[in-house]
Parts: sequence; C-alpha cells; structure tokens
Amino acid sequence: MLQGAWPKALLAATSAALLLFCFPLRDMGWLIWLAPAPLFILVLHGRGRIGGWAYLCGLLWFLPLLGWMQGFSELGWALAAAFCALFVAAFALAAHHLTRRLPAFWAPLVLASAWTVAEWLRCAGPLRFSWGQLAVSQYRYPTVLQMLDWTGSFGLTWLIALVAASVAALFSARTYVAGGRWLFVSLWLLGLLSMRGHWVLQRAAQDRTPVTRVAVVQASGSSYRGISVRIDSPWARYAQLTRREATREAQLVIWPETAVVEDLVHDEEARQRTGALAAEIGADLLSGSFVHDADAPKPANSAVLFGRDGVVRGRYDKVNLVPFGEYLPLRSVTERFVPDDAIPYDLTAGKVFEPIPWRKGKVGVVICFESAFPGPTRRLTREGSNLLAIITSDTWPGKQAAGRQHLAFAPLRAVESRRSMARAAATGVSALIDPYGRVLDRLEADERGSLSNRLPLRQDRTFYVIVGDWPVGLSVLLLLAALAAVLLRGDVRGDVRERPRRRQAPSPKRARSSS
Repeated sequence: MLQGAWPKALLAATSAALLLFCFPLRDMGWLIWLAPAPLFILVLHGRGRIGGWAYLCGLLWFLPLLGWMQGFSELGWALAAAFCALFVAAFALAAHHLTRRLPAFWAPLVLASAWTVAEWLRCAGPLRFSWGQLAVSQYRYPTVLQMLDWTGSFGLTWLIALVAASVAALFSARTYVAGGRWLFVSLWLLGLLSMRGHWVLQRAAQDRTPVTRVAVVQASGSSYRGISVRIDSPWARYAQLTRREATREAQLVIWPETAVVEDLVHDEEARQRTGALAAEIGADLLSGSFVHDADAPKPANSAVLFGRDGVVRGRYDKVNLVPFGEYLPLRSVTERFVPDDAIPYDLTAGKVFEPIPWRKGKVGVVICFESAFPGPTRRLTREGSNLLAIITSDTWPGKQAAGRQHLAFAPLRAVESRRSMARAAATGVSALIDPYGRVLDRLEADERGSLSNRLPLRQDRTFYVIVGDWPVGLSVLLLLAALAAVLLRGDVRGDVRERPRRRQAPSPKRARSSS
C-alpha cells in the first residue's frame, strides 16, 4: 500500500513522462507497453485522492504533448490539456473503486477495459479529441498494426493497457499471481498477432490488386498572428507541380485543404481555371475549397473533384468540424473569450460521409481533424471507397510536432480499412501510405514539392469495417460484469482485503462441555 504524497506524485510523473516519450517528436513507441504501468500501480495500490493524482498525471502528459497549441492560444492549450486529463482521472476513479472490491483475478481486466472505455469517450461527442490514443504510438510498427483490420485502434489500445496492467499487478502480493497469469496471456496474444502481422506483410509482396499512380502536392506557406493563421497557396506553384506529376502519368492529383480558398463550385473564374488544368493534364484533380451554397448560411469546408474533362464530378463537405477552430460551441457564451477576428462565424457542417466517384472507382475523402478518428474512414469504406485521401492544412505553429502527431493517425486508418491512403498537407507532412500502413513517400514540414507512387486499389472489406469498434463493447461488458460481481458480493463499502472474518460464537453444547 502506497503511503504519503511523494510516492504517488513520483508514480504519476513517471507515467506522464513515459507516455509523452511514446509519441512524436520522441517517437519511442516501444515504451508504450510499460508507460501506463506506474499510473496503474497507483490506481491498484494507492489510497486517498487517486483521482487527483491521476489528473496530475494527465496534465503532466498532455500539456507538453499539446504544446504546439500554445502558439494559437495559451488559454486554449491549457483548457485542452485539462479536458483530456479529466478522462485519465475518471478512468482511475472507476478502476480504483472496482479493483479494491474484487478478487485479484479481475484487476488487469478492469484496468485495461476502463482505460479503453475512457479513451473511447474522449474520442466521442462534440468535444472529441483523440491525441494521445495509446494505439497511435505504434504507427511506425507495421507488424503490430496489422491486427487493426480485426480489432480497430481500440483493440490495440486494450492490449497495450492489459500488458501494462499485468505488469502493475506484479507489484503487490495480493495481485502478483493474477498479474503473472494475465501477463502471460497478453504477451501470448501479442506474439500471435505479431506473427500474423508478419505473415500478412509477407503476403503483401504477392498481392495482385490493381494499382494506379496517385500524386499529392504540398506547396503552401503560412504565417501567424496570435490565434490567426495566414496561409499562402500560390496557384501557379500548385499548377507547375501538378503538370510535373502529369508527366509521370499520375491518374489522380490531390491538393491540400487550403490550396484554393475560392469557391470551386460557384466561382466561375476559379472553377474554369482549375477545370482547365485538369483537362490539360488529362487526370482527375482533387482540391480543398470553401463552398458556399445559396441555401447555406455560411461556407462549408469542402473537397471538390474535377474529372479529366475539366468538369466538377463531385464534392465532400466536412462533417466533423473542429471545435474552437471551425465553430464555437455555445457561441453566445464562448465568443467573449476568443478574439473577434479568430472565428467570426461557424462553418456549415456536411451531413454524410459519402465518397466521390472518380474514373478508377470512388475516393473517400476526410478533411484534417477527421482523420484522427476511425469512424469516418470506416463509413467511407463501407460506402465503396477503393482509395482514401486526407486533405489537411497543418499550418499550426510548432509544425514539426503538430504535423507529425497528426500524420501518425493515417497509417492506422489505412490498416483498419485496408485502403491506400494519400495525405496532402498544405505545409506538411504529406505522405503516400499503402494498405498495410507503410509510408512509401513523405514530404516534411515546410518542404515544398510533390510525391507520386503506384497505390493498390482494394475492394474487400475488413472485419473491422463490417463490425466496428467491438473491443469497446467488450470492455463495457467486462466492466458491467465487474460491477455486477461487486454488487453480488454485497460489499459496496470497502476493500476485499480488509473485510474482517466473523468469529463464530461457541455452541451451547461446547460451552457446557468446556465448563
């Protein structure tokens, strides 16, 4: 049992530091299998104000992880870190109160399931935010990532948390045996899934899926003034790089989110100029744009696709807008805390995730923030996308950290859906990724140029695309079973280790015989 403030503070700070090192820029993803363990030790064996110590761990983790936000707004940076830390505290409170009332066998399962559910809740709702998801730390390890076509990212999060929870359970005599057994089971699962991942990657070399050449262009610059960002996207430079990729026989050229600020659907001059370029190169051209329909109060953040005949073939309007970036939640209350010129109005949100037809099939487009969540790409794949595209700006201050952290989600989305992924960023990082999550080519932050490669166009559906986030449902069921076990025991107050045994009163016969 942990006594005093210093051991608890040390465990919280250690876990925060290890978790921070697992993500870009440090990118020590292999540490993630142990990083939550100090926090889990605190949850299992600590007493008093566990939620507060866990909240401290969350703050020490998310404040530096989201440090690039400071360039926009110091208040927004602090609020985002404080918001994310709430879910770490909620996990700790729920897991602490369940594990102390249950037999040791339950401890690692409850910790892994509670963490997974808390992480899923943080990625849901109007204020969703997925930075720091445990599974994302593995984006550079394709062998491990191959399990995502079965489990999705939350399945990998659950397995990581189970390994760390089993290690944490080894630090107590009460949970030592259970920790050892669950550690064996979790490592056995990891070994089997890694062997399967190696086998999948070996088979990829024999894949006969049709391929086509896809290009991305990254040619913008940016400057900052407080929370406002000015983006410079010279159309001539984009056109020049696009013509270069046409000579390499690119069938689809993708421009980023803010490459064209004009309305490519209703602005006659912008539409004709971009359509003429597509007709000139004889390839489909996908570009970001801000489209303002007559029946909409404000523009939508859109992706518009021109066919090789120069005609607009389809568009996608961003569904999941960025809170405090593209709209203000509770505007009447929050606008007084935001500069007047920062977010003067709310963009119009799209209604459905629908792929755009192109001459080789359908391309599923997600815009910027949407790529950080598995739901949009899963739905686009279910709707028949044979290629996925991310168009994004990524023109934040601190682009090295923010751009690489944002890129880390893309390999996960590719493996979950088994689709090639083309990521076009205004200022970087742009990348071309195969259906196995391997980055084939990339352009770093502030590097201007273009990339092209031959990408497979798959049509099959993975188990995850069909079923969805079933590990989250399983985690909820496990937590409900743990809660039911607590209620059936009738012990709703205290620790199973501290329940005193009742001494049986001697029977009358024994009392008489002893006298």
